Amino acid sequence: MSLWGYTLFRTDHGYSRLNFYTVLADQIMSNDARYQWFVQHGMPDIPVLRTSLSYDYVDDVDPALLALVELPVGQPPPAMIRVGGTQFANWVISDGWSTYGKYVLSHKSESLSRIRALSDPTLSPINDDFLPINTRFSFARTLFGDWKTWAGLGLAAITSMLIRVSRRRQFFALCAMSSFTLVVYCINMLASGIEHPRHASAAAVAIRVLALSAVVLALPGRRSAIPVDEFDDARGKKTSRAD
Repeated sequence: MSLWGYTLFRTDHGYSRLNFYTVLADQIMSNDARYQWFVQHGMPDIPVLRTSLSYDYVDDVDPALLALVELPVGQPPPAMIRVGGTQFANWVISDGWSTYGKYVLSHKSESLSRIRALSDPTLSPINDDFLPINTRFSFARTLFGDWKTWAGLGLAAITSMLIRVSRRRQFFALCAMSSFTLVVYCINMLASGIEHPRHASAAAVAIRVLALSAVVLALPGRRSAIPVDEFDDARGKKTSRAD
């Protein structure tokens, strides 16, 4: 599944580039230090881009430039595409995400602070406005609860499974799935410029599903009412009577 997702991301150039423009607008252009860091690492220095944060009409942008960027069909182009021109578009296509990845890795504290700041509003959204209109009432809001409560329950359940030999395999499986969920969430938050609650929805649901699964698996297993040896004795007597 993860390989499929990565392949889809790499081949869906339109949404990938659109998302990168939103990341630039949300995180880079409004911050002097970040902007200078990106310029020092190869981003074209076009100061007017820093105030070109709106969207244009398709007819206002050179068709050749739109063809180069390959935005999704029907998507209004960010103004940075028109203002930055071919030079900036080529940088976005060839070095945009790789440069941003270097920035994230070289500014770990800042990246973690951003993830922490987004955790509550994205993992426990105050409403369902981020969902499509026809699916906003697809789950019971009262049961969704706070993500920290679910995470605490899941952590306690997973920890209790560690001391039970019969649950060791499930323990490691849940740890692996939880780690994968955390990685996916961090990537989604750092690589999103807008609609963070929607981009975090899969991780938000996964946290609750994993916690519920851990609680169920941590419950004591059902025991047989008849001990094994007594059951064998009873079966032996029944067989002898039949003979």
